[in-house]
Amino acid sequence: ELIALVGLIAVAGTLFLIDAYSGGGFFTLTEGHSWEYARTVAFVAMAIFQLYNTFNCRRLTASSLPHLFGNRWLLGGVGISLAMMFAVVHLPPLQRAFDTVPLAPGDWLVVFACGSLVIWGVEIFKAASGSGERLAGRLPLR
Repeated sequence: ELIALVGLIAVAGTLFLIDAYSGGGFFTLTEGHSWEYARTVAFVAMAIFQLYNTFNCRRLTASSLPHLFGNRWLLGGVGISLAMMFAVVHLPPLQRAFDTVPLAPGDWLVVFACGSLVIWGVEIFKAASGSGERLAGRLPLR
């Protein structure tokens, strides 16, 4: 259930962002961006959704929010991943290799905000469905 929810949120968010940045779609956040720019936003968004989801995976049966920053190794791994993503988007040799274009700081913030929906969606699901009790009996993790 949680995997499907995370996938649905990530797909919907990525499609929203690619539509909003490609121009001429249902939603428009800004005008005048190229298809390459919209594709780069979508590429970054997919990665950011997964990085946020790592925090959800810390606690599958209870809220992750109280312990969000409790694991230094996880924070370090996320930090390294973000640095590599930033490099792929902003360093010319990596831009050529990954076919990306530089993003404006405000667009990074939009992607980070949209990506955080994974955490909020899963937290709402856990609280609303009592998933902690239901999942605890099925999980091999204890």
